[in-house]
Amino acid sequence: MRSDFTLPEEWRPIVEYEGIYEASSRGGIRRVAASRTRRKWSVLTGTAEKNGYRRVRLSKNGHKQRWLVHQLVLTAFAGTPPKGHECNHCDRNKANNVLGNLEWVTKSENAIHALTSGLGFGKAVLTTEDIPTIRREARPGWGGNIAELAQRYGVHPSTISNVLQGKTWRYVP
Repeated sequence: MRSDFTLPEEWRPIVEYEGIYEASSRGGIRRVAASRTRRKWSVLTGTAEKNGYRRVRLSKNGHKQRWLVHQLVLTAFAGTPPKGHECNHCDRNKANNVLGNLEWVTKSENAIHALTSGLGFGKAVLTTEDIPTIRREARPGWGGNIAELAQRYGVHPSTISNVLQGKTWRYVP
């Protein structure tokens, strides 16, 4: 696990919330302006989502919006992501929002990182050997349906549909 707890904690303003909220190099979010319900310098606990990511609710001019903590931290320290990039947790731990564990990567790089880390996507991962078999079995006249294939391979039907439409696994014959 990557950690920056040996380094001094640094706080930076959150983009579009300057003077109201700050993000920490250790993955925290705090309010720097007092409000009716919160005092100045209070650290937000946020909520842990079912998918493992942490969210906080930020308020500005009476408008509340929910944000992913890792995106707020990385944006505060590394700037707005380049077009087509997303935040990657280097150690694959979605709860570890320490700056040294976060990086901007392309969607493709993030997917490759997930596969090479052994996490894959969702509950099951299709292998390169599965793809030609799925495509062969789903040819016209096969008599089954996408839901049956999805159940057999332990994936969501949309995964099978994306494979058959060439949206994923395009380069597999």
